[in-house]
Amino acid sequence: MAATPRPRSTFWIVSTHVLTTGFAMPILATIAAFAALQAIGPLDFYLELAITLALQALGYIGGVYYSLSYLKKVAIARNPIACIIPSNITFTALAALGLGWSIHSLHLLDFPLVLAIVAIFYAGITVVFALVTRQGFRRMAGDTGPRGFEVRPIPVMPPSSDISL
Repeated sequence: MAATPRPRSTFWIVSTHVLTTGFAMPILATIAAFAALQAIGPLDFYLELAITLALQALGYIGGVYYSLSYLKKVAIARNPIACIIPSNITFTALAALGLGWSIHSLHLLDFPLVLAIVAIFYAGITVVFALVTRQGFRRMAGDTGPRGFEVRPIPVMPPSSDISL
């Protein structure tokens, strides 16, 4: 049974989008990374880090597209464009918490190279989230041009028999 779209508040849409993208999907991706690493066995630290970050990137990026697809199916937003900035701000805060957790739990202050890699990862994920989210909510609002103006086709005059040359 398919979900019926219902009118939803901006808060509900932003919360659902950010929690799905920035929390639920990355946790599933992290669990998958740890399971994969356990199944493979011991590897070089940097290779393990690369595998973990690659799977987390898939979780984040897949989460953005999954969330937007889900919202399109279940939510009717009065103004989807109004969800872009709050989503980006909230996701950035959640990504900063994730970076802080990584720094604390992995003791990254002792490893400047790993800290730089993880910080660049979180910055990149935040940029990708912002771009895909903006595109997704604009599409929900309808086709828009590069400056956010609605694109309307040029009206074509129907052929008329009373036009003489």
